[in-house]
Amino acid sequence: MHRTIGRRSNRAVSANWASTRQTAGHSVNQVDPPEIRESLIRAERHLAAGAVGEVEAICAAVIAERPDHPGALTLLGAVAHRAGDMPRAAGLFARVEAVAPDDPRALVNHGVALLALNDAAAALPKLARASSIAPSIADTWFNLGRAYQDLERFDEAIAAYERASALAPNDVQALNNLGAMLLRAGRADEAVRALSQAVRLRPNYVRGFLNLGEALSSAGQADDAMACFRRVLAMEPGHEAASLRLAQEMRDRGIY
Repeated sequence: MHRTIGRRSNRAVSANWASTRQTAGHSVNQVDPPEIRESLIRAERHLAAGAVGEVEAICAAVIAERPDHPGALTLLGAVAHRAGDMPRAAGLFARVEAVAPDDPRALVNHGVALLALNDAAAALPKLARASSIAPSIADTWFNLGRAYQDLERFDEAIAAYERASALAPNDVQALNNLGAMLLRAGRADEAVRALSQAVRLRPNYVRGFLNLGEALSSAGQADDAMACFRRVLAMEPGHEAASLRLAQEMRDRGIY
């Protein structure tokens, strides 16, 4: 997934964002009866293998006995999320949150589903609460950054992505989103640093090189920007945004 913002300084700026992250968590509770524990362990294995029909059947049997079992509801929510059925996923994760309101995984899962439904305003308090309960989980801050970003609260989005990157320094998606948001805020030199780190960690990162090219262009480093756009085209020939931006940079420098 990515989002594109329109035009900046009369140039088409393609800010490619990494998507939100779901964290289903463990469905097995040690206080459950052994048969339920064993059933949910099997369901987790089926989910990992992509056997969603088996997951649905096992969880339906658990819910028939315990309608608000958070583990079974979480697994069903994960199935719905993977299938792209976000209204169902959000409804299931809301039920988990009602049962376990202080579980950061439940809050994150519900928040991510709401973000997918373009309801960042509803997602934000859940993700903010999750970050306060479990401040050492990088993905929580990553998703919080997305919520702030969607609400155009850019300074807070930058702060959240900075926390995510500090907790997971090798997370290229967090670095990419941080760099893109810094660029959006007009902080091109800082964006160059974050995005350079992202592409060092992942040399085939098309999204990162595209954003790095934009940051370098904004920082007045046109030659390096063009090199980034060429790098994108080498990895993905015909890439529309890179082709457009390279042509614009060349035209601006009188290269035809």
